[in-house]
Amino acid sequence: EFQSKYDIPKLIGDSNDPGLLTSAIRKQGYGVLLLDEVEKADRDLTNILLTITDEGYFIDGLGKKVDCKNLVIIATSNAQSENVFSPEFLNRFDGIIKFESLNRESINILAKKIITKISLDIFKLYKVKVFVSEKTIDLVSKKGFNPKFGARNLERTIRDEIEDKVAKIILSEKVKSGDVINL
Repeated sequence: EFQSKYDIPKLIGDSNDPGLLTSAIRKQGYGVLLLDEVEKADRDLTNILLTITDEGYFIDGLGKKVDCKNLVIIATSNAQSENVFSPEFLNRFDGIIKFESLNRESINILAKKIITKISLDIFKLYKVKVFVSEKTIDLVSKKGFNPKFGARNLERTIRDEIEDKVAKIILSEKVKSGDVINL
């Protein structure tokens, strides 16, 4: 939400407003600062983050020091660190956890978990069992996975390809309690 240099006053304040980050830190004194998709932040905002992680404070819009020493800072990114972030930025963090790309097996396991939950919910509501074949699981896994964006679309694909089909079958009254729907 706060990515451009024009968003900085919203965070650290200006002469009219103390800013969201400034207000929250002064009110609580401690907390977690989540920097989601930090690679999208403007350089001016990144420089403020460097000051926070290096010095433990920043200067608000009124020129006052805001103590950040009791903040846990977590940054997430979809970027490969060696291509986007400067060494000085990366070295400010105590640890970096790199998540590997998902493979076909991982996507299938995730798809099975989502489908199992949907199947259990349907059984609880309608007493109808849903059986999804390995072939169907593989198809929705392939359709719902994008190497660039990972599994973000997987749940939506499962809803569209499985849950919606089951709902139509149930609503058409072609099944009754105790029946099995095979997909």
